[in-house]
Amino acid sequence: MQMESLGERIQFIQHKLGGSNVLQQMTGISASQQSRLIRNEIKSPGLGQITAIATAAGVTLDWLATGKGESDGIQSASGYVALPLIGSESGKAPFLLERSFLIHVLGVSVDKAVIYHEISDCMEPEVKKGSYMVINTGIGIHDGMFLVKLKGREQMFLRYIQLNPENSQVEVSAAKGNYKTFSLPASEIEIVGLPVWFGAR
Repeated sequence: MQMESLGERIQFIQHKLGGSNVLQQMTGISASQQSRLIRNEIKSPGLGQITAIATAAGVTLDWLATGKGESDGIQSASGYVALPLIGSESGKAPFLLERSFLIHVLGVSVDKAVIYHEISDCMEPEVKKGSYMVINTGIGIHDGMFLVKLKGREQMFLRYIQLNPENSQVEVSAAKGNYKTFSLPASEIEIVGLPVWFGAR
């Protein structure tokens, strides 16, 4: 497939990776900026943007900029998705996940999946500090390990949740004993989601 312009190559990448939202998550380049690049409205795009797009797609900078060489790298990225990284200022996906693994093995639809980076040791040894995890945000509250946050606060944390149906209280605990266990009304805790996969990079 011959693509004469930079815009055509960016559009090809956008399509192969799953659309403008995925490319934005991977590069930080807004959908409107992508559209301007695709329409070749920007005569001298910044090297940082072009490099970010090439890196996200797995193609060479030379191919993206000039069309010379091969675009083979992007073929291997087409079956993968970049999930948003929550709890991070960048929000950029740290890695790609195979779409079929996410849907058929983990049982999570792409629109209900996010990535979270655990920076605490509170759930060791079950979840090691520094682990990345896929969170299913489409799950309601029940007993188990969840990514949660307290009402009115932005900070998220991974904890065991146990419901007490008699008094509508939720007991929140960590795997490590040096973290305090506490109870609060169910209305005061927000379930972000259920970890369905975790691992370290």
